[in-house]
Amino acid sequence: MAGSSWVPLHCGSTTPSSEQPQQETMCLEMVAAGSYQTMVAHPDGSGRLFLATRDGRVLLASQGSGAALRLHDDGARPFLDLAGRVHHDADLGLGLMGIAFHREFATSGRFFVSYTCESASPTCGSAGTCSAGAGNNGLPCLYQLVVAEFCAEGEPGDYSMATHAYPSEVRRVFTMGLPSSYQQNGGQILFPPMDADSYYLHLIVGHGGGVRDLSKGPYYGKIVRFDVDSSSTPNTEQLEIVAMGLALSSPRGCSFDSQRPSDLYCANVDEVYDNTYTRSKAGKHGGSSADEAAGSIIISHGRRPADAVAPSMVGGLVYRGSADPSLVGRYLYIYGSVALAAMETPGSGGLYSSSPIPDIKCSRRTPLPCPGGDGIGVGGRVLSWGEDNGNEAFVLATDGVVPSRRA
Repeated sequence: MAGSSWVPLHCGSTTPSSEQPQQETMCLEMVAAGSYQTMVAHPDGSGRLFLATRDGRVLLASQGSGAALRLHDDGARPFLDLAGRVHHDADLGLGLMGIAFHREFATSGRFFVSYTCESASPTCGSAGTCSAGAGNNGLPCLYQLVVAEFCAEGEPGDYSMATHAYPSEVRRVFTMGLPSSYQQNGGQILFPPMDADSYYLHLIVGHGGGVRDLSKGPYYGKIVRFDVDSSSTPNTEQLEIVAMGLALSSPRGCSFDSQRPSDLYCANVDEVYDNTYTRSKAGKHGGSSADEAAGSIIISHGRRPADAVAPSMVGGLVYRGSADPSLVGRYLYIYGSVALAAMETPGSGGLYSSSPIPDIKCSRRTPLPCPGGDGIGVGGRVLSWGEDNGNEAFVLATDGVVPSRRA
């Protein structure tokens, strides 16, 4: 309605939040059914977004206030279909691992996909020998982790309304062999916020079950960044390793802070060391003080007992939306079956204190019924978090997509 404005409400209440005691709360809507592995906002700033499935499909979706997501798949054809070349295995953590759209997508049509494929497949490429120390005894790798560039279909210079992409790769940016012991070890790709001074594509890689390696190679347990705006395919000398000292074992979701583009947050499950959440400054390892990556653990949940089931850990994001004002500036994440909000503790040397979000409910305006489950108001198991162009948080679970909303 013209001239009207939304007033933030605590979940399930009709009293404006400004008139209530401040408390951490989160309102959720169910906007899509189905299981999606990852989500990114459309770089044109609209309400559209992209969803990806583990088996290799990328779908374009539109959202409106109080409306369910509408998929632009022509009933059969998604935005991009790589199901024929992606090898997916949920138990091993293989499949389509990430999507990242260049900030100039509207004029260039450029975007990137990370996925795993079987080395024996003709579409996978060279089945090189696994790197030393990767735990595969020098044998050929069964799988490859690929980062490739693609282009949307459209008129040159105007791809903002593109609804499909060409299935062939524009170029192969990066390939690395995965040892047989490689399980649940990352592959996510992401760009920093569009206004970042340094605009590199980042690849998150776990150490694949091998030993912790703090050297510059191989790439297991590292965060690698690429200058994808260079005119040639990056070679080994052009790759830059970021936050090498973190020695990521099994990364479970990374994100940049949309208001602090240099801050990169990651969750990490480690069966030997602590289960942690880290923050690093996106930069080049070993560079000058101005660009050297400084990584540190900000939250530690300790080591699980040897006979205990590993907890579910899902890295989230620093909330910068407006639907839940009590959470603004806090890092939201999942540990076990609990959603938590964390903030840096003054005088702690960079450590964060976290607490469960006590009030998580379904918005009364939800377009689809909110299924219960997982202890956090969503159905099924949480797979990842996402953020739209309004900086609202989305929870992607096995039973659907759930964004934060006003009551």
